[in-house]
Amino acid sequence: MSKNDIYNIKKVHLVNLVVLTILELTLSLLALKGCNTRLGLLCFATNAIFTAISIGLYFSPIKDEIKALFFTSIPIVVSVFFILTDSITVICSHYMIFLSIAMIALYFNKNLIKFYQVIINILFLTLISVKGLSLLDSSTKNVNIWSFIQIIVCINFVLILLYFLTKWGNQLIESAEEKEKISTELADKLNNSMKEIQKNSDILNTNLIMFNKNISSSKEAISNVNNAISDISDGINDQSEDLKSINEKMNNSSENIKKSQIVSDKVSTQSAEMNEQIEQGHERIDDMNKQMEIIYQSVSNSNATITELQCSIEEINKFLDVITAISAQTNMLALNAAIEAARAGEHGKGFAVVADEVRKLAENSSDTVNDINKIITSIKDKTSLVVEKSHIGEEAVKSGIELISKVKSTFDIIKKAASANSEYLSQNAEMNSRTTTEFMMILEKINKIADISQNQAAAIEEISATMETTTEDITSINNSVDELKNLSESLNKMSK
Repeated sequence: MSKNDIYNIKKVHLVNLVVLTILELTLSLLALKGCNTRLGLLCFATNAIFTAISIGLYFSPIKDEIKALFFTSIPIVVSVFFILTDSITVICSHYMIFLSIAMIALYFNKNLIKFYQVIINILFLTLISVKGLSLLDSSTKNVNIWSFIQIIVCINFVLILLYFLTKWGNQLIESAEEKEKISTELADKLNNSMKEIQKNSDILNTNLIMFNKNISSSKEAISNVNNAISDISDGINDQSEDLKSINEKMNNSSENIKKSQIVSDKVSTQSAEMNEQIEQGHERIDDMNKQMEIIYQSVSNSNATITELQCSIEEINKFLDVITAISAQTNMLALNAAIEAARAGEHGKGFAVVADEVRKLAENSSDTVNDINKIITSIKDKTSLVVEKSHIGEEAVKSGIELISKVKSTFDIIKKAASANSEYLSQNAEMNSRTTTEFMMILEKINKIADISQNQAAAIEEISATMETTTEDITSINNSVDELKNLSESLNKMSK
C-alpha cells in the first residue's frame, strides 16, 4: 500500500482548488470595489483566468506532484501580479505567500517543500532586485534590507519547520504504513485463521454430532452387550451346573467302565484259556483219530491175518487129513507087513519088528494128527470167534472213526466259534479299552471345559464390570462432547 493510498492527495487538490477559488473570488470583489474600473476589471479577469487554470489543473492527468506545485504557485503568482500592479497592500501579498506555504504543507511532502523553498527564495530575490525595498512596504520609510532578511529568514524557518514536520510526519506515516501492513497481514492471517477456525469448527461440530451419534450408538450397543453378557453369564452358570452334573455322572460311568474293562479282560483271558484247551482237545481228537486209524488198520490187518490163518488152518487140516490118510495107509501097510512077516516066519521077524514100529509110528502119527486136529479145530473155532470179534471190532472202529470224525467236526465248529468268540472278545476288550481311554479323555476335557466355564464366568463378570465402567466413561465422554460442542459453537459464533 503506497502513501498516496493512505494520504488522499486528490482530496488535498480539491481543498486547495476550493481555497484558490474562494481567494480569487474574494480578491476580484475587493479589486472591483477598491480600485478603478479598469484595474478592477483587469484583476477580475486575471483571477478568472487563474480560477480556470486551477480548475483545469485539477482535472488534468498530469502527475500529482506537478499539480501540487502549480496549485501552490498560483497564490504566489497572483501576489506578485498584485504587487506589481499595486492592486493590494504588501502585507496582503505576504499573507498570500504564507497561504501558499500552508497549501504546500497540506501535501505533507518534504520534497515539495524543499522545491517550494528554492522557488520562493528565487522569487523573493528576483522581486527584491526588480522592485527594491518597496516590495516590503512603500509607505514606510524605516524599511531596510534587514527587514527583507528577517522576512526571508522567517519564511525559510517556517519552511524548514514544515520540512521537519513533514519528514517526521512521513516517518510516522511510513511507520504507520509498516504497522498497517503488518496489521493487515496479521488481520489477513487472523481472518484466514478465523476462517480455518470456522471451517474446523464446522467440521468439528459435524464430527462431534457424528461422534455423539456414535457414542449414543456405542452406549446402546454396550447396553445390549451388557444384556447379552448377562444372558451369557446365566447360560454359562447353567452350563457349569450341567457340566458338574455330567462330570459326576461321567465319574460314576468311569468307575463302571473300569469294572466292565476288568470283567472284559477276565472274560478275554478265560476265553483265551478256553481256546487253548479247545485247541489242545482238537489236537488230542486229531491224535485219537490218527490212533483210531492206526487201530483200524491194525484190526484190518489182524482180520486179514486171521483170515489167512483160517485159510492156513484149512490147508493144515487138509495136510493133516493127508497125513491121517497116510497114517491109515501106513498102518494098513504095517498090518499087511506084519501079516506078511508072520507068514514069512523067521525071515520076517525083523520086518515084523519094523512093521510093528511103523505101525506104532503110524498110530502115533495118527494120534498126533488127531491131537493136532483137535488143537487146530480148537484154534479154528477160536479163530472163527476172533474173526467174528475182529469184524465186530472193525465195525466198532469204523463207528469210532465216524464218531471221532463227527466229534472233530463238532470240535472244529466249537474251535471256530471259540476263535470267533475270542476274536470278538478281544475286539470288545480293545473297544472297551479305547472306549475307556476316550471316555477318560472326554472326562478330562469335560473337566477342562468346566474349568474354562468357571474362568469364563469370572472373566464375564470382570467384562461386565468393565462394561459398566466403560458405560460410565462413555457417559462422561458424551457430557464432555456436549461441552466441547457448545465451545465449538461459541468459537464458531466468535469467528463470524
